[in-house]
Amino acid sequence: LMIIDAGLAICEYPHPCLRRACVPVREVDDDIRLLAARMFELMYEHKGCGLAAPQVGVPLRMFVVNPSGDPARKDLEAVYINPEYVKTFGTVHAPEGCLSLLPLSTAEIPIPRHTMIEIAATGLDGVRFVASCSMRDVGYRSRLCQATQHELDHLQGVLYVDHAPPAAKAWVAGMLGYMEEQFRWKVEKAGKSPPMAELEGAMEAF
Repeated sequence: LMIIDAGLAICEYPHPCLRRACVPVREVDDDIRLLAARMFELMYEHKGCGLAAPQVGVPLRMFVVNPSGDPARKDLEAVYINPEYVKTFGTVHAPEGCLSLLPLSTAEIPIPRHTMIEIAATGLDGVRFVASCSMRDVGYRSRLCQATQHELDHLQGVLYVDHAPPAAKAWVAGMLGYMEEQFRWKVEKAGKSPPMAELEGAMEAF
């Protein structure tokens, strides 16, 4: 994964990797383990509790979570590679935020999520496992359930605001437009971001 050697950073909307369906990880090797370690570092640096590979410009089906957001709680860290839903049940609404959409994350928008999920994934040891959690659980497990669904969406190119209720759609559209304007400024005026065509090319090459 040459992209790791070049350094990783949080991709902000409208980075094209955020809207792509990711490809499966072919093999859990040292590159994947290094990617997971770097993703945890970035997640903690930005005060998050979950981070998907496309959020760092790597369109692979994997994400990391620590529902506590505390780097000292290594016991709560988990890596999900090639995850998929096994079972889902019910619906509950709760506010969310996203490191790739920070200007929108201050709003308390109720996002619908499954009340209970069971997912299958592969760990860093290369072994397939099945895990379940519920939004009705207490403490960290409830946050884990929400974060897991949020990150699974990222792997399909879906953002949490895509689930926003009708009453919030106009505000969300306005904020996304603002972020698109900021991106154009970074490209055209400040020279701080590659043009969209260059980013799209990098995704295709990957």
